[in-house]
Amino acid sequence: MSEMITGSVKCAVCGKYFSNKETICPNCGSMREGANKEPPGLEINVADKIAVSASTGVSLTHITINTESGAIKTSTTTIPPEVLNQEKEERDANATSLVFEQNKDLERFKDDIQKAVPASLEGDEERSSFQKGPIYVFNQCEIHGSIVGGEGHLIDIHFNDKWKQLENSINIKELLQELKTLIEHLPKMASSPEHYKDIAEVVRAREELNKANGPGMLKHLKRVGNWVLENAKDMSARVIVKLIKDQ
Repeated sequence: MSEMITGSVKCAVCGKYFSNKETICPNCGSMREGANKEPPGLEINVADKIAVSASTGVSLTHITINTESGAIKTSTTTIPPEVLNQEKEERDANATSLVFEQNKDLERFKDDIQKAVPASLEGDEERSSFQKGPIYVFNQCEIHGSIVGGEGHLIDIHFNDKWKQLENSINIKELLQELKTLIEHLPKMASSPEHYKDIAEVVRAREELNKANGPGMLKHLKRVGNWVLENAKDMSARVIVKLIKDQ
């Protein structure tokens, strides 16, 4: 836990404290609240696939799955608006630097991460994930804050509406336990890249539910294949089975 010191401010993104003389958090790179959010010379590249506003940032979630041991690890990189708003080449370089600064363990995949981060920012899931020896690495980009138009906004509205219909009929504790048990079980049954991709989606679904983000959880469960459904049935994970079928 970060400790507050005299003359410090708390970062609204990572929660750590830093000097009030700084305009950018040295821990995660986000702009301090109240500081100028539009540095001169930075313009949004309209060709980019991610639409951003002054209050929008992006979280990159990195999921590593060891196919030999079944070990799963997740880490996150926060990309602030002032980086997203840069020209593509500069944006990609700075975003990649933030990945390594915030997640030292990913430096062993340096060459692959340098290719995966730009692809993830552009919404290219196929190129944003890779295999290195027995380890699969999945990188997923999540926009937080306001979304400017586009299909993504409509999708979020759909899952918000769906969750409102379901949340009162779901036992959240039971669902969290089912997801935990499923995540422990699936690596033992996986035998293809598609299976490991499904595992990554289930991991993200549980993370979103842990953050009380029901719509986000539904969005990730929607992406899993029939293989997950069949394993959930075998484990009598009744809540997961219902949610996947309802999708």
